[in-house]
Amino acid sequence: MRWMALLIPAAAPFVAAQASLGTHPILLNGDMAVLEAGEPRTDLACMVAPLKPLLGFDLKFHSGFDLQIPLRDLQGNGNVLSVLFRVSPKSGDPAPMYFHQQFRVPPISEDKGDVTLQGWFDVGQGSYHVDWLVHDFAGRFCSSSWETEAELDWKSKQMTLTVPANAVREAEDEKFQPEPPVERERPASTR
Repeated sequence: MRWMALLIPAAAPFVAAQASLGTHPILLNGDMAVLEAGEPRTDLACMVAPLKPLLGFDLKFHSGFDLQIPLRDLQGNGNVLSVLFRVSPKSGDPAPMYFHQQFRVPPISEDKGDVTLQGWFDVGQGSYHVDWLVHDFAGRFCSSSWETEAELDWKSKQMTLTVPANAVREAEDEKFQPEPPVERERPASTR
């Protein structure tokens, strides 16, 4: 079977960048019902694979998912896939963080193969529960949930991480952010 990967940068016309919706968003009733049910849905055929949190050079744990959908389910004159997910810390602040991501699907006549899409978020050390869904214009849903844990190994326990423990943040596109200038003391002038 042939695979087609659509890992399109945010600047491309097919993808709208991921957005954080905060901790208390106003959601569509159908989306909230699917998230609250906590049961897998497969009206829209898909397979979601959670990505284990990995520590990056920016001292953040990066986690997320790979989404795979058969092209036969996307055939037609175009579509929009809306991904909604919430990440809940298991301890600390119990308020979950919600995220939304949209993928515009171009007209597709191919019926063999799959499309693969990705989504990311950052977390601090801790355990988390993720409730996740994707739906299309026709109202077909695919949903899943999983547990994940971000933990430093014994050699790295002394590191100071960028994201506090039990916290969830939107993933930044640029891994190497500019740093502010270093403030230095000026030497006393000698006369």
